[in-house]
Amino acid sequence: MVVSWENLNIGNISDIKGISFINVNEGYISGSQSRILKTSNGGLNWENQNSGVSQLAVLGRMAFINQNTGYITGGAYLRTTNGGLNWINDGNSGGFDVSYPEFHAGYRVGGSGIILKSTDGGIVWITQSGNVAENLNTIHFIDPNNGFAAGDGGSVTRTTNGGTNWVPQTRLTNNNLRSVFFTDADNGYISGDFGTLIKTTNGGLVFISYNTFSSPEDFKLHQNFPNPFNSSTIIKYDIKKQGNVEMKLYDITGKFVKTLVQEVQEQGSYSILFSPASNDLQLQSGVYFYTLKFDSKNILTKKLLYIK
Repeated sequence: MVVSWENLNIGNISDIKGISFINVNEGYISGSQSRILKTSNGGLNWENQNSGVSQLAVLGRMAFINQNTGYITGGAYLRTTNGGLNWINDGNSGGFDVSYPEFHAGYRVGGSGIILKSTDGGIVWITQSGNVAENLNTIHFIDPNNGFAAGDGGSVTRTTNGGTNWVPQTRLTNNNLRSVFFTDADNGYISGDFGTLIKTTNGGLVFISYNTFSSPEDFKLHQNFPNPFNSSTIIKYDIKKQGNVEMKLYDITGKFVKTLVQEVQEQGSYSILFSPASNDLQLQSGVYFYTLKFDSKNILTKKLLYIK
């Protein structure tokens, strides 16, 4: 059997972050510029939907639990109860991923190990701790009680009681983890940067790690100094080969704040003097994250504390 793929024309949308299909014909995609597109014929044609988000937010992953009800995370948290005809924006950043094991019970993940739970279909959210310090990028529930979340630095945390308690798991990698999915109660996969792929066949009791690409040993991201800081701070990093380097700043919810570096750089050591005032940024006091990217891949992330 020959498996083939074909490109679909989706119009003017530069980055696609989320995709969800309800059935073989009806599906949605979301991404840059607050865009949401819907298809009713298996992707042959796509129609714009009004996201209700005025700013040019990057909309992320999505989850539909039936033909009418769906949720989108990212630069905003959106929900629909009428098949995308209208999207409700709760006014807050949406986090990095969303999972709905039951109709009214949903979970979102974000910065500093934060996990949010809703029991009323996404109207009110209660903060839980994943008991890890790193950003959590992905979450998946096998059933209403058993769920996994994974994130930066190879962090994985698990609940067996619907999120009342989260227990960190043994780390098999230091690479950032991006997506977790279970096909059933026993078989699950976690993928991440540098071709990281982790698999379990016994419901997470044991994970096996497979790495197929290079590791982040070619890069080093230092902790900013001073930290905490008020007026300015210095961020240093090392790269061992030439490539396209980006340094981006995010707030605690994962919302993009500022690009600090974006250029092709040679092997060597570099430092950035970051001053919110010099960059015309009106930052609130709190925790922020700076991420080193190399050739469009997230390499390392550290957090800084800004105090006005």
